[in-house]
Amino acid sequence: MSVRYSLKDKDIKDLRDTLVGNLSKIVNEKKVLLLGQVSTSSTVKTFLSEAGAISVQTISLAATSSDSVSEFFYNQRKQLQYPNQSLLDELRRIDPEGEALIYAGSSIDVKQVDGRRIIGCRLPQWIEAERKKVQINLTKMQKGYNSIYFELSSFNVIPKLTNYLIEYSPCVISGDTKEKIAMGADYVYVIMPGIESSILHRICTNLYGTCKGVRIASLTTGLPITVYGYLADTGKIVIFPPVEAIVGYRKENHKMFAPGILVPPCVHIDINCIENSVQRIIDNLKKHSGYRGAFGLDGVMSKNGFIIHDVNPRICAGFSLMSKLLNDNLPLGLIDMLIRENVVGLDDLFHKLHSIIYTLRYLPDLKLWDNPVLENNLRRCIPKHDSGSIDKWKSRVIDEVLEGCVSLVSLVDKTN
Repeated sequence: MSVRYSLKDKDIKDLRDTLVGNLSKIVNEKKVLLLGQVSTSSTVKTFLSEAGAISVQTISLAATSSDSVSEFFYNQRKQLQYPNQSLLDELRRIDPEGEALIYAGSSIDVKQVDGRRIIGCRLPQWIEAERKKVQINLTKMQKGYNSIYFELSSFNVIPKLTNYLIEYSPCVISGDTKEKIAMGADYVYVIMPGIESSILHRICTNLYGTCKGVRIASLTTGLPITVYGYLADTGKIVIFPPVEAIVGYRKENHKMFAPGILVPPCVHIDINCIENSVQRIIDNLKKHSGYRGAFGLDGVMSKNGFIIHDVNPRICAGFSLMSKLLNDNLPLGLIDMLIRENVVGLDDLFHKLHSIIYTLRYLPDLKLWDNPVLENNLRRCIPKHDSGSIDKWKSRVIDEVLEGCVSLVSLVDKTN
């Protein structure tokens, strides 16, 4: 069963046509090559073709073993930054003139490959904004949320770090890796009072081995919430209605586990509170880095309001569900690309997108990042519209998806 919505076909068509029209300002009469993450998207290919691209061809990057989402995108970046001979040969075969545009998604900060410009790439300061050390400044001054940063300059800091974690638990420790940008729940651990000393020591030594520093933040309890949206160069934002994040930590090692999202979130959510919090944090992001493009904000709806922990200045995995909500499977990554390219005349696109998003009313659905079989099985069990059966279904989803984990929602009574 797919997500349903109450949107007018005409409004969707108007948005679609406006998106295609703006894309034509970049790709009309140009060759476009899709690399990496976006190379398998038939929707992206269709839209770019309709926008007047002479041709849209895909090139797969070499398969590499990746233990995490952070490792996956790091490997893709390295292949574009330092292309091997096989990739160079393929580029030159398809585009001997060297004039094609390359689109490689929202997470890449490489500007060109073999002289071909990459459109929609990230600027260095936008990448840095995702580091935990910077996030402390972006998310400060929120009631009930405090964080500090530990530089892992030598192994001698491990005892001090361990003692701090014990003293200030419950808390969350998250690492800034030495080379990669930590994404998703990679390098994130939940430290609860009474944690076994052997587990805590293993966490600290593992982080020391892979990270140059760590953020330690108070554990905020409540309903985990994620908000997706766009930030224009003018500072205007458009946000989708919030979704409920499925979040817990693994019992055996306390590593955070965030495998997907649920809609709709709790009916008692204060939308105005969430929007005000989003605006404040995004204003900080804009002032700090001059960012423009898509974003995802992770946080918790707590007794102190919506507390935002992580700011992700890029397209996030959950945008795939947002695309599904918009009926036409709109390639939302291309909106991100247009904003980053600073295309003139995006006001109309923003206005139409905002008008459509404002009318969205979520019916029950979910998106799991890495478990399509379980996702489909749970989707088949989506109930009708009475709130009681929906709540039972959501509880079942959380229980099955977080099997072997402690749900963060379950910690509310234990830590308050």
